Amino acid sequence: MSDLKKILKEEYDKKKLNFTPKLLMEMIEQVMFEEKTDSNLEQAQAFFKGTGAELDQKSKTRLIVRVDDRDDFKNQIEPRLKLVGYEWDETPGSDSSIGRFRQKETKNPGFNVIVLKNRSNAPRPKGTVSERFESNIIYALAPEDKKGSVDASDRIGSEFPKYQQAADKLVTNLKLTPGIYSKPGDGTVSALYKDFGSSRPTPKTDIANADATDRISVKKKGGGFLSSEGKETTAIIAAVLGFKSREELENDTPAATLIKNLKEKLSKESWNNLETPGQRRELGNNVLTEIYNFVIQFTDQSFGDYQTAVCLEAMTGNNRFVDELSKANKLLFWDLGGNGMYEDLEDWVTANAKNFKFDIRWRGKKRSAGYRIDKNKSTQFQNKMNELYGLPPDTLHELASSSGQEEKFTDLPTYSDPIIDLVTQDQVEEPTGTKTDVNLELEDYLIGLLSEEVSQLEGVIYY
Repeated sequence: MSDLKKILKEEYDKKKLNFTPKLLMEMIEQVMFEEKTDSNLEQAQAFFKGTGAELDQKSKTRLIVRVDDRDDFKNQIEPRLKLVGYEWDETPGSDSSIGRFRQKETKNPGFNVIVLKNRSNAPRPKGTVSERFESNIIYALAPEDKKGSVDASDRIGSEFPKYQQAADKLVTNLKLTPGIYSKPGDGTVSALYKDFGSSRPTPKTDIANADATDRISVKKKGGGFLSSEGKETTAIIAAVLGFKSREELENDTPAATLIKNLKEKLSKESWNNLETPGQRRELGNNVLTEIYNFVIQFTDQSFGDYQTAVCLEAMTGNNRFVDELSKANKLLFWDLGGNGMYEDLEDWVTANAKNFKFDIRWRGKKRSAGYRIDKNKSTQFQNKMNELYGLPPDTLHELASSSGQEEKFTDLPTYSDPIIDLVTQDQVEEPTGTKTDVNLELEDYLIGLLSEEVSQLEGVIYY
């Protein structure tokens, strides 16, 4: 970029020009074109400088980025990569189970694909980082004279001290009551869920106190609330509609028809036979619309109340499990800064479900599709759902069956862009302005756009 000053000076000396925005952009493009001779790896090294990441160039268009915690790093780096034309593709593949970053314009110079991987020495031998961090919380909650007796053997240890420091700070910041906590074992799955083939016994409670009055679901800030396959999704819907066994659905009723159709439409056969993202988006829209039509026409609850009930069932496991220990009743969010939130789970879901994003997503090759529930960081997704159902913006969650809304919606739009899918991806709102020193040289400002740390809060990028 130092050549930019030279070009500006030469042009000014030759012509004593008045610099217009168009002329300035042409000069910048000239410099950028001349600098395209730099290797992709050199550009990437400059971009990721200061992040602690290790870069491994697999080909001219493919970059491997190795970090301690790829999930955490993905959340940190995504806003910055969006600024330079990358979008997150969450489709599982042979290179990564969580997805990868892709350039929106593949004709642009640079790596078309960026894959995140954990370093070989990253803390993951006994479960995911998030699962192991639960033991760091258990250790932080234990009184000083009891720390040696609690079962926190799988916690992330002294080789990565930031994790225990974050857990200690979290307990202090949230004023959590010290005590002996532990991780529960497998739960007892209810007959209803077993009938639907969803028999995984992993409890919704991640840690619990000694008398099991506090059964805590621990979630890393920014993570999703549910990512299910077809069998679990149909079981959740059946539970929310009040059914206790699959036998109750073996008759000629609207509910039985709904469950039968969902079983077919969410199956791995249905989704693996589709060839394009557009086809899968259309099938997902079809499933969402069928559920919506049923709730509006055949139940006495609003669609918003239905979605709240789905989220409560997904996060508490109240109908999934027979034993109380496996049913979560508290919610704890955390991040590596030691910040978080601790609330009654039902109260928090009831107050916040209207801000959640409910969608039907494919879980990947040879797998089925199911409900995906995340925090909705903008109104764009919800308004796309309103558009899908033929409703005005900002009305879907509050719509009640008593409002007279009885029309079936079958004219489904197809959102088929494989990179920017407005239905299934949040859009980050860019700031309306960036404060800069008026005396800041242009070269320093342009470099600063790529080197300044960028954080994301409630869908807004801050510098």
